[in-house]
Formats: sequence, C-alpha cells, structure tokens
Amino acid sequence: MKKENSLIKAGAVLVVSGFIVKLLSAFYRIPLTRMLGAAQMGRYSAVFSLFMPFFSFATAGIVPCISHFSAKLYSGKDETALVHLRRTAMKLYIAAAAAAAAAFVVFGYFYSKRQGEMLFFAGSIILAPNILFAVSENICKGITQGRMNMLPTAVANVIESVFKTCAGLAAVWYINSIVKPADKDTAVAAVLFTVTAAGFICCIYLLAALKITAVRPQGNIKAKGRKKRTPSVTASQLYRISFPIAVSALVISVANFFDTAVCLPRIDKIPYRQIVESFGGASFKNAQDMSMYLLGIYQGMVLTVFNLFPAVMSSAGSATLPVVSRLFSSGDMAAAQKQLEKVFSFTAAVSLPAMVYIFIFRCDILSFLFGMNGAQTQVAARLLAILLSSGVFCCFVSVFNSVLYAAGKSDTVFSILVKASAVRCIVNYVLCAVPGINIKAFAVSGSIFYTIIFILSAKSIKKLNINFSLTGIFLLPCAAAAVSGLSICIVTDRMLCWLPVFLRLFFSAVIFFLIYILILIAAGFRLISADENSKIYKE
Repeated sequence: MKKENSLIKAGAVLVVSGFIVKLLSAFYRIPLTRMLGAAQMGRYSAVFSLFMPFFSFATAGIVPCISHFSAKLYSGKDETALVHLRRTAMKLYIAAAAAAAAAFVVFGYFYSKRQGEMLFFAGSIILAPNILFAVSENICKGITQGRMNMLPTAVANVIESVFKTCAGLAAVWYINSIVKPADKDTAVAAVLFTVTAAGFICCIYLLAALKITAVRPQGNIKAKGRKKRTPSVTASQLYRISFPIAVSALVISVANFFDTAVCLPRIDKIPYRQIVESFGGASFKNAQDMSMYLLGIYQGMVLTVFNLFPAVMSSAGSATLPVVSRLFSSGDMAAAQKQLEKVFSFTAAVSLPAMVYIFIFRCDILSFLFGMNGAQTQVAARLLAILLSSGVFCCFVSVFNSVLYAAGKSDTVFSILVKASAVRCIVNYVLCAVPGINIKAFAVSGSIFYTIIFILSAKSIKKLNINFSLTGIFLLPCAAAAVSGLSICIVTDRMLCWLPVFLRLFFSAVIFFLIYILILIAAGFRLISADENSKIYKE
C-alpha cells in the first residue's frame, strides 16, 4: 500500500507540474509565433533541430539511469553509495557534455556556411552551454526521483518555464520595438539566449535543492562486526544503461534534423501555385521563403497544440519508473502488473477525450490562440487533423518507454525507435516532394511514427509477462469520448454557435468533459486492471 501511495503522490506532483509547464509553454510559443512570424519561427525551429541531436545524446539517458540506481541504493539505505553515485555521475556526464557542446559549435559553423544562414552558427554558440547545465540538472533530478521525491523536479521545471516565458517574450518585444522589422534574426538570437539563461537558473536551483536534501556519507566503516557496505555504482554501469537511452533519443533528434536539412529543400522546389492549390487556394505571404514559413506553422502552431497532453502524460511515465524498477528488481511481477495497468488506464482515460475534443474544435482553438490568420489557420487545421489520428499513441510512448527502461530493455527501445524513425524519414522524403502533399508529409510521417512505436512497444511489454488488455484499456474511454463528441457537436451547432470563440470553447469543454466523466462514473470505471474495466463495461 505504501508503494502504491508513493506512486500516486509522485505521479500527481509530476502530472500537475507537467500540465503547468505545458500551459506556460503554450503561453510562450503562441505569442512568440505571433511576434516572430511564421518564417522566423521556422528559423527558430531549424536552429533547435540542429541543437537537439547533441543535446539529446548528452542528456537523455541520465534521468532514467540515475533514477534506476538511486531507487535501488535508497531502498537499501546505502547512503555512502548514493553520494558516490552523484560524484561518479558528475565526472562521467559533464565530460561527455563538454565534448558534445564543442562538437555542436563546430558543426554549427560548417552547417551555417553551407546554408548561408549565420543564425545557425550564432545559435550554436548561444545554446552550447545549455548542454552542460542540463547534465547537472538531470543528475539532480535522477537522484531525487529515485528517492521518490518529485518536488525538486516539478519546481525546477516550473521555474525554467516561467523564466523562459517572461524573459523570452520581453526580449522579443523590446528588440522588435527598436530594431527594423525586417531584421528579426536578432530577436531569434535573444530568445535562444533566454533558453540558455533559464537552463542556468534551473541548474543552480536543483544543485541547491540536492545539497539541502542530500544524504550524508557514513564513511568507510571498518569496525569488526559491521555489515559490509554495498559496492558503489561504477562509471561503466552508468554508461551501460544511459548510453542506449541516449542513442535512442539521438535517433529521434537526427530524424527531426533530417526533416529540416533534407526534406524542407524538397518543398522549396515545388512551385508556389501548386502549394496554394494543395490548401484550397489559400494566399500565403513570404512566398520566397515558403519552406520556413510552412515549418513555422507546423512547429509553432500545430505542435504547440498537439504536444500539450503527450507532454503531461510523460510525467506519468517518469513517476512510474522508480517504483516499477524496484518491483522488477524484487521479481514481484504481480505488483508491477497492477501498477502498470493503473498507469495505462489513466493514460487512456485522459488522452482519448482530449484528442477527440481537440479534433472537433481544432479550427476554433487555432483561431483563438493564434488569431484569425486565414491561410495559416487553414494549413494548421489540416496538419493537426492528420497528426491527431495518432495522438493517443503518442501519449503512451513515454509511458511504454519508462516500463521498458525499468525492465532493463534499453536495447529494445532503441530498436523500436530506429525502425519507426527509418520509416518516418523515408515517408517524409518521398511525400515532401509531392506537390499536393508538401508539408502535410510531416504530419503523415509523424502519425505513422507514433503508431509503429505504440504497436511494437506494447508487444515488447507483453513479452515481459506483463499481461494487459488493450481492448479493456481503450474500450470504455473510447466509447465515452465518442458519445461526448457527438453530443457536443449537436449542442454547439444548435446552442453555442452564436457565442464568441473563447466562450464557445469554454462552455463546450465544460459540457464535453462533464458528459465524459458522467459516462465513466455510470459505467463504474476506476483505475483498476484492464480486464476488470472490460468486465464492468460488458456488465
């Protein structure tokens, strides 16, 4: 019971903080897209697509790895080994981060010369220190999460988002008021600088928080009759677990960079008239920079809306990892299955109605958030409709990955990501050059990518003797979401159509989710096993 309560509390802390962070992120990216414009938002996204392979490789495997060992050592009350774990991790990962930062700057220089965009080189210099800051952050997060203390991670994420939002928007507003409107590269550079500054502040906070809550080393106890101290975690052990995770994250980042570096130039070759026809004759501005314009719409508008709930669900995956690691280590597969079924049921129950609601009201949502932009809204609505077809699968990705990491199956995660990313790159490369598809290829390949990962991950988890029913997990939430969606369409058409966009979205959301929750309650749904949910639904 204690473990179950700790999982629920940890999950609640991370889910709430994740939701706050995503709201702040949306509040940040929405006005940023408006202030920079779609074309400059495309350049901002292109800089990050160059940055993320180096950042992901240096930082991605740290939190799962440190959390895994911290949970084991903390359960054994080996305080000296915990301190040694932190010191060993700092030495290993800081050295790797320094090498990654240097490689990023060098690559940014040559890539910038090749593209004729000095913004890429300037961005690499500005963002490089953030790799070092993020490594220290993730080590601290891993140690505290392994001890089931999710508060430092939650607070740090909120602090970073608040600073980045306030400072970034203020910097763009100030620069736009004193610099010529045509010269917006300075504004993009300023936004990148605030990202690094936010990382520095977050790093300082987490180091201070870890020092306050740190365990005190007991020293080497040599007295006779004392219990022999558990061997400390070595750098090679950290490397063996974190490296496959880092490579897995690198695969996704490289695929994103492939989209920007290889696929966008193929869109540039499509005549302007054919792109306009593919979106129903919409009239675009900045036709001379069409690919960056379309990328800005996709990254700034579509992904901002789409990623809200998957990012929140990733918090559930982070909270799952320490507890499931302990259960797998102890061999208590029955308890592990019980915990995982709750997490899977929760993920389905939250993500399904969210994706249905966003799909129904995507045009109103985009218009309200980004303004009545005509062609931009029209393009974004079409892309979002395609991407939402795999929205629920995307919400499960981080949860499934956390389970496989906890079971020591990092190589399985890597294999799945390689296969899905390869298919995604091939689909993107082929479809981007088709005039009638162009930027829609990004959404199509994204949907295929998440679907492949979901299917292969579910199969891999079942091979761990974790038996769960996808039908039982999805059946009731899917039926409830469908009924709620149909009901709200009727209500909106007959009663809410005359309201302003904000009020229409607000009242429709209240009615939609109220109907959904009432259906779940009436059917007896609760966070229990998938098989029990299926039985309740049938009865």
